[in-house]
Amino acid sequence: MITLQHILPLAPLGIVTGIAILYDVADCIYSEGLSSYLCRLFRRCCCNSNLPNVPKTAHEAAEAEGYELEDHTVQTSDGHLLTLHHLVSPNAKNPSRGQPVLLQHGLCQSSMLFLIQEKQDALAYVLSDLGYDVWLGNNRGNLHSRFHVQYRADEPAFWNWAIDELALDVRANIEYICASQTMNHPQRKVVYIGHSQGAAQGLMAFSRDKELQQKVAAFIAMSPGAHVASTLPSYPMRFLAYLAGHPTVFRFIFGSQEFLPFIDTVRRFCPTALFEYQSFVMFKYLFDWNAGNWDHSRYSAFFSETPAGTSARTVAQWMQHANSGRFQMFCHGAEKNKAIYGTPKPPEYPVENITIPTAVIYGGKDSLLDHDILPEKLTNCVLHKQIDHHEHLDSIFSQDSKQFVYPDIIRVLEAHGDGAVHKEDSIGDNDAEKKTSHNESEPRY
Repeated sequence: MITLQHILPLAPLGIVTGIAILYDVADCIYSEGLSSYLCRLFRRCCCNSNLPNVPKTAHEAAEAEGYELEDHTVQTSDGHLLTLHHLVSPNAKNPSRGQPVLLQHGLCQSSMLFLIQEKQDALAYVLSDLGYDVWLGNNRGNLHSRFHVQYRADEPAFWNWAIDELALDVRANIEYICASQTMNHPQRKVVYIGHSQGAAQGLMAFSRDKELQQKVAAFIAMSPGAHVASTLPSYPMRFLAYLAGHPTVFRFIFGSQEFLPFIDTVRRFCPTALFEYQSFVMFKYLFDWNAGNWDHSRYSAFFSETPAGTSARTVAQWMQHANSGRFQMFCHGAEKNKAIYGTPKPPEYPVENITIPTAVIYGGKDSLLDHDILPEKLTNCVLHKQIDHHEHLDSIFSQDSKQFVYPDIIRVLEAHGDGAVHKEDSIGDNDAEKKTSHNESEPRY
């Protein structure tokens, strides 16, 4: 049944999408000329959706590169049923399972984030070919994780969660992976690699759960969503933060269930290439990305499963972080906060409690987040690296990630993972603790 909360968000989203598309068109015409742009647009709209090398699902993406993707169902402590993907490589150097690695996506994304690129560029395939046992999480509410032991996805109770509850997804996935290792490697720990919100979930889970920390060998936080920038990069984002400061208005516009639920309908009926293009330009405009480091022949396809779905409360909590400048739990209002937390303000997450060896990698041009605060709070930060020319998603999608990001990730895995292959190449303690900053001219091998 179509209700007001389904229709109302269409107006601002339509305006934002329209402005974003016009902005993208004007920018492209200015940079490459009208005739070249029209030819490229024609090829994209008429041809891209039928190209065999542009996969539409996570399974298709893995199969296109010669891998198998297994589906595993994981139940959280509050009853959500998550789809945990397991990547099986035919090219692993060691036929037995190596160090387990869990890759966790960010806001409104899915496991597809780590699978959509070609094998030499995608972190999941690179690690799998090195012999690591690669798992990919899917948060509750995204395209792959819309089941619950008690509620249907069209019931309000299914969506009654925010970022805080995503920490339960982290725990459930790590415990499942550890259990799967028990037969051959009973003491083997998991390496957790999270991007943006995926890293924030890890910070939330580990900072309040010492027992869970004992099951994690290392934590790699790429563009970690710990501290939202004091000035958001676009006017629509600032307006969203303003609305979050007025919960009744925010709830009236976006409801209290799925955030922008009509996206699924648009995805179902819109041509694939057009949907991907719309998603790309909308996110590019909202988050002020340049995307100049990406492979432009595939950049729209990067958004084939984005937005993948999340709750309205999750978006509200991110905007609360922007307004407060704190990495805090969900704010229910002063009176309810007192009843729940014992204080008028929600408490901050005690990230200083994390003793796991932690690496922080981010882009110098990331306008979404303030990355200087987190490493100073961490008690065991083994790598603090800024890549000057990278934006928020570049650690995943940049064509030079295999030069500027992946070698450092592999060195951290080898230095701190219990299933390391080559300890002799691991980064030294002295170098690891220093903040490093690199540009394109510096060799990374």
